This record gives sequence, C-alpha cells and structure tokens, in this order.
Amino acid sequence: MADLVPVFRSEERFQNPLFDPPTNGFNLVISDGDTATNVTAARTVVRLSIRAMPDACFEEAVQMVVGRAEAHGLEVEHRSISPFFASADGPLAQAACRATGAAQAVTVPYGTEAECYQEYADALVLGPGNIAQAHTVGEWIAVEQLQEAVEVYTRLIEDLCA
Repeated sequence: MADLVPVFRSEERFQNPLFDPPTNGFNLVISDGDTATNVTAARTVVRLSIRAMPDACFEEAVQMVVGRAEAHGLEVEHRSISPFFASADGPLAQAACRATGAAQAVTVPYGTEAECYQEYADALVLGPGNIAQAHTVGEWIAVEQLQEAVEVYTRLIEDLCA
C-alpha cells in the first residue's frame, strides 16, 4: 500500500486539479475485534477508504489496491460509490452563491453523504462550521454560525421556489 501512495500523488490520471489537495485521500483502519494484546486474533479486518474524486481514475486506483492485497493472499471485499461533484456553474450552485453572497462555488476535498442524494436530485454541500473542527474530539459549531445558516437556507429556498 505504501508503494501506491506516491503513484496516486504523482500521476496526473489519479488527480483532479479542482481539488486541494488534487489527489485521492486514504483512511486505513485495522480491527482485530478487541482481542487482548497477548492473544493472536482469529480474524483481523482492515478497512481502507479511498476518497473518490471525479475524473481521477478512481476505479483503476481501486483495482490497483485490490490487486496488491490479493497478491499477498488477502481476502478482499469492496464496494464503490460514485464520487460527488456538482458543477460550480449549475443552477443550484449559483443559487447557493446568491444565498451566501459568495462570488463563486468552490470544490472541497472531503467526503460527505452528498453522493447518496445526487442519484435522486441535484445536490451540493453547504453548511455551517469549519472543517478543521469536524470529526475531532469536542467537535462543535458556534450558535451564531447555526443562526446564519438558517438565514442562508431560507434565502436559498426562497430563491429556488420563486
């Protein structure tokens, strides 16, 4: 796996310049079912999440990872979710810009559940908070940011329903 990281970071086919960083991200979790440290676990599960980006050869990256694992005799199960992407020029993004006062929509390099919704309707990621505080111990959002979000959502709904 460590050998694949430089490949994904250096080869343009695995990158999307609209994102910062422009490369797929990895998250590796190893679980032995809470087996005591002095006991060999009967089974260990390794879960690898790769953040998919549009136009970045995601399926090829997945096959490279699966191939590497299988070459070492590991049993592999995998599922893929299409990467989420909303056009900055699309009507929903433009309405969000009007509601927030932003000059333009931007891409963000983190995963959300938005890809689950894009199958059914136009979607985008818009909300209060700071990504630096997300998924951390003591994660929080200031009350003022929540109140401002209500105002933004109200303007967005009014714009879209006009």
